[in-house]
Amino acid sequence: MTVGKGSLQGGYAGKFLRVNLSNSKTEDVKIDQEKLRTYLGGVGLGARILLDEVPEGVKPFDLENRLIFAAGPLSGTMVPGSGTCAVVTRGTLTGLAAAGSANGWFGARLKFAGYDGIIIQGVSPKLAYLLINDGKVEIRDASKYAGMDTYDTHVKLKEELGLPSASVAAIGPAGENKVRFACIVIDSGHVIATNGCGAVMGSKNLKAVVVNGKSSVPVKDEKKFKELAREWNKEMQATPMGMTVNAVGTAGFYSAAETTGWLPTKNMTTCIFEQHAKFNGDQLRADTKHVRRKPCHACPLHHCNEIEIPEGPFKGTVVDEPEYEGLAGFGALIGNTDVNATLKIDDVNDRLGMDLKECSFTIALAIDCYENGLLTKNDTDGLELKWGNVDAVLKLLPMIANRKGFGDLLAEGVYRLANKIGPAAVNKAIYTHKGIAPHVHDPRGMWGFLFGQVIGNMGTIAGFSSMELIPEPDLGYTEPVPKYTDPEALVASQVKLIGKYGFIECMGVCYLVSAVPRKLLADTLNALTGLSFTPDDVLNLGYRTETTLRLFNINHGWTREHDSVSPRLATAAPDGPNKGIAIKDVLDRMIDKHYAEMGWDKSGHPTPETLKRLEIQV
Repeated sequence: MTVGKGSLQGGYAGKFLRVNLSNSKTEDVKIDQEKLRTYLGGVGLGARILLDEVPEGVKPFDLENRLIFAAGPLSGTMVPGSGTCAVVTRGTLTGLAAAGSANGWFGARLKFAGYDGIIIQGVSPKLAYLLINDGKVEIRDASKYAGMDTYDTHVKLKEELGLPSASVAAIGPAGENKVRFACIVIDSGHVIATNGCGAVMGSKNLKAVVVNGKSSVPVKDEKKFKELAREWNKEMQATPMGMTVNAVGTAGFYSAAETTGWLPTKNMTTCIFEQHAKFNGDQLRADTKHVRRKPCHACPLHHCNEIEIPEGPFKGTVVDEPEYEGLAGFGALIGNTDVNATLKIDDVNDRLGMDLKECSFTIALAIDCYENGLLTKNDTDGLELKWGNVDAVLKLLPMIANRKGFGDLLAEGVYRLANKIGPAAVNKAIYTHKGIAPHVHDPRGMWGFLFGQVIGNMGTIAGFSSMELIPEPDLGYTEPVPKYTDPEALVASQVKLIGKYGFIECMGVCYLVSAVPRKLLADTLNALTGLSFTPDDVLNLGYRTETTLRLFNINHGWTREHDSVSPRLATAAPDGPNKGIAIKDVLDRMIDKHYAEMGWDKSGHPTPETLKRLEIQV
């Protein structure tokens, strides 16, 4: 196999920026063309840089750890949803690789500013922000923004700089206080969340990165590229994902989640949530006032919006319309039946700068423990942590973000909280990889979906697709894969998904617009860059990215035990359509099959033959 035949003639600004915050030095870095052809950008290129530059022994909060922002070749083009940027680092919850992406405009404007990515190392002696404006780079004092929330930081920085078109990636109080699940919020509403990347940014004393510029992305074959971008736009709007998101947002999947048994309710103590209909996207949009659209770069979907809370104690508050996971995490998962309160909690959490997945599962565990006598008011600083007590949750969120009192314990995340409370709490906790909460679903009745999160290293897409629900003819599956009767078939389908959507993670485009054929993906990349990728190359890039992340994880303490689930995830759902179904008896078989499909040995280590086939240099 020869990857990326042809010379690169488009798609790249041509350099990365290296920033050493310890001595305030910055320099332009050329990325080797062979490395670009092999990894393209985004999570793939970030993973390669992380593997090369963060050796064994470097801990997440060490100054030698890297925080890597990486756009993709499609970032900043006319392909829909191409404002995406990835962040890769060593994560704070698991100690393994953290790799996630966010949409919005940052990836596009980073390219417009003259860079394909940023490699950040060291620690600033005082709180700082990084400004990249049309190729000019400055590290500036951010003291006045200390403690400011992510949304206000975005607005105030743009006002101070007089750059209304700039894009801002910022941390909130949670990042500054190194909450283990602090996130990075881009353009006040788009979140790079998984595995504490915001905590790493806070450990470097970096409040924000601001990018702005007027450059454009070079295109090898402009006529062909425009034709393919229009085809992509048309095809993605006709997919089930595109149609649903365009009409009612990802919240349009809420009721379907409840009726199929994968809406996590009361810390997964039940699968029944009778109030689901009022949380569903159609009802949510009918019951709230639309304020304005907030589209991502080049995206035509009516997806990202600001809405106004219509009634109750938060009446008149304008918030970003939450995604499904926000409505599930701060709704059903914590036993909250008040939609308007959920909107408020989501807004507060995002402003504080915390990953809602980890935060909601951590709070749900605390409530579960309180309800069962494992925690008392003496432990919770007087908070009555009952199911649906939104006032207590709203008081708890800033305590977590500022590591105050009981909040300091929750700031460690669900795995560490459970182990601190004791064995009974460990049996109630929801996590994978010995330390990180999954996406906000109850996947016990969808083994492929759950398994994707057991073995996945790419935070944005790990387990996010499931052929149990939607087939992928492009990958050879014209019908859904049976849920339980053929675990090995589920594993094989998940491997194919890792290939395709791992490629997407490298391209600089949104997952939601990417359910298009591999040939279209490859042809679009080729017209942009001058490369000659094939549909098989698409899959191999995803495998290469996943395998590179695995190599990094092995260097940093990964063992097979990390490919695991918590006791509650391993046991059967107590009710609902998936009652009695549990993965625990087949999980080891599935892991063995996965390793074999990926070309890894029985211990989960990539074989020399696989490294050679995927052209991974070690």
